[in-house]
Amino acid sequence: PKVVLDYKATKKTLVYGSASRGFKSGGFASGFDDPASAVVPFDPEFAWNYELGFKSRFLNNRLQFNVALFKVDYSDLQVRQFDSVGRTIVGNAGSARVNGVEAELLTRPMSGLELFANYSYQDGKYKNLVLEGADFTGNHMIFTPSHTLTSGFTYTADLGGSSLVLDGDVMFRSR
Repeated sequence: PKVVLDYKATKKTLVYGSASRGFKSGGFASGFDDPASAVVPFDPEFAWNYELGFKSRFLNNRLQFNVALFKVDYSDLQVRQFDSVGRTIVGNAGSARVNGVEAELLTRPMSGLELFANYSYQDGKYKNLVLEGADFTGNHMIFTPSHTLTSGFTYTADLGGSSLVLDGDVMFRSR
């Protein structure tokens, strides 16, 4: 399910809130040489996502600024782990949550030129994670960097019937 409420506060400003539930399908880890362990089932992973934010445009649409606060709650978290002989398998192991904020800034200072900057902060923690007898509850989630910053530009030159596009960007991502 997904529910979205939005309100156009001004002609160029939108405030919104949403709640949605998604999932990653379950399946079977297979392809092992031992027929007794050839199929290992795992359950779907579920996530509830909550978001509050606003989107805005200013200066005759030459400046755009968007901000979103979000929270994601995971259950039946799918994780990769090792079996007794060292093979990587997928299994379900607990729950997690990610809280964060994202901000986007886009400007068009002159015809053909766009400059942008995006920032994201995430705080992802395992709420319940026990693997092979070890308790990882409270640890920072893997593949969830605390800080991400991207900035760049796009320049489009009109060549009379065709165009030349030049763009570039840089990204910083914390551990």
